Amino acid sequence: MSSLRSIFFLAVLMSLTACGNPVQTEVDNHADLAGYRTFAWQEPERSEVDNPILDSDLMDKRMRTAIVRSLEDQGYEYDEENPDFYVTYHTSTREKVRSSGFGTSVTMAQYHVQDDGSLLITPITPRRSYHYSSTTVREAPAPRSYDEAVVIVDIIDRESETLVWRGWDEKRLTRKSFDRDSVRKTVEEILAEFPVAG
Repeated sequence: MSSLRSIFFLAVLMSLTACGNPVQTEVDNHADLAGYRTFAWQEPERSEVDNPILDSDLMDKRMRTAIVRSLEDQGYEYDEENPDFYVTYHTSTREKVRSSGFGTSVTMAQYHVQDDGSLLITPITPRRSYHYSSTTVREAPAPRSYDEAVVIVDIIDRESETLVWRGWDEKRLTRKSFDRDSVRKTVEEILAEFPVAG
């Protein structure tokens, strides 16, 4: 029974580690992010994403609203006249292939050799206990592909006009993962890695 618990624990652990990638960031170590107080919007470069979810005015509005709110919640002030930095975003898509690996199932059955030499196999019941053991390994199902979106938030220093901070997250590309609440949560998770205003 302890081996079944071990198999179950391993399966749960593997499913948790496969749940998603954490937010990633890059930072210019020479930039003085601690001195930033104000920001303004920089128009994102428009590139053809060729996806109705990402390539829409609705998505653009969700992203802008979420980014401005997140930065203001972190103590930054929106100031078009005298910003310390500009903020913008980008999205891209890529095809991912997922394989679920080998499927395994453990079947427990009782077996018993009868007088005529034949083998009698019956399901395990609480009252009987004979020798039991059987393991079946099935072939892995065919790999499946899906679209993944990458959401990138960039911070550009106003004086040097250089990128000083970038954060990004990868999400499975579905309508649900890019509705208003999901976009807000994604942006908050990305910008949580950006220092709060000093």
